[in-house]
Amino acid sequence: MQLAAAALLAAEAVYYLGATIAFTTREAVKRALAAQGTQIPPSLSEDAYFNFVIATAIAFVAFFAALEILGAVGAYFRWRWAFWYVLVLMALGGLNAIFNAVSIVRSSAANLPVGVLVIQELLCIAAAAMFVWMLIGVIRYGPWAMKRPGQY
Repeated sequence: MQLAAAALLAAEAVYYLGATIAFTTREAVKRALAAQGTQIPPSLSEDAYFNFVIATAIAFVAFFAALEILGAVGAYFRWRWAFWYVLVLMALGGLNAIFNAVSIVRSSAANLPVGVLVIQELLCIAAAAMFVWMLIGVIRYGPWAMKRPGQY
């Protein structure tokens, strides 16, 4: 269970960061702003604004990738406190499957190719399955499905 959770979290972190870096381009930001009707602030040049938006998006995803890597390390070392942290990450990943399904259906509004959205959906479904597995394990055996202290 621990290795599966660590592998899933590490794969999600690398994939999401890679997809964000690869597909958050100047053209994608321009399309997103045009679709939302957002105006570029008059105090910024177009280049400065696009660079700020791209850097903010990558920093945002990098922060959450770091949180997932922390969970992967905690899962690998079977830290007890990390079980609950990873359980919450898996629950959030499972909930994200709903939002990704909507993005796939409305792929014209998304800034990512459909193939990227499908892979994200598969990762979210795997997170939901991992959440269920972890929940069953904690109910039956305790964190990381280890025997409870004092039981043999």
